[in-house]
Amino acid sequence: MDKSLLINVERTDNFLTVINLKGFMNLYSKESFIETIADVKNRSKNFIFLIDELEYVSSSGIGSFMELYETVNEKNGTICFCGMKEPVKRIFDLMGFLSFFCEKSSLNEAVEYISKN
Repeated sequence: MDKSLLINVERTDNFLTVINLKGFMNLYSKESFIETIADVKNRSKNFIFLIDELEYVSSSGIGSFMELYETVNEKNGTICFCGMKEPVKRIFDLMGFLSFFCEKSSLNEAVEYISKN
């Protein structure tokens, strides 16, 4: 089983960045995530992560999201997850971080939510 993380930045502008994550976000894949985020985190104030194909996130992966959260929060922006699977949601919830992020079932719902806030 391939335990890598595929990252695809689908859109980035001054309002919104959309990133598709597929695979496993753990200590080994954290660096590629941080590198990708470093390239786009100052371009947008809002981020949507399409994670319906994210199989696993470790505590170090959640830490990476929290680092981005600090930057986004300073800009009064939002981080929203779309398609969060139950095992991933459970990890966020158990660690107490689910309340920091928006969760929607589709990209359209997330864009609409962000546009209104």
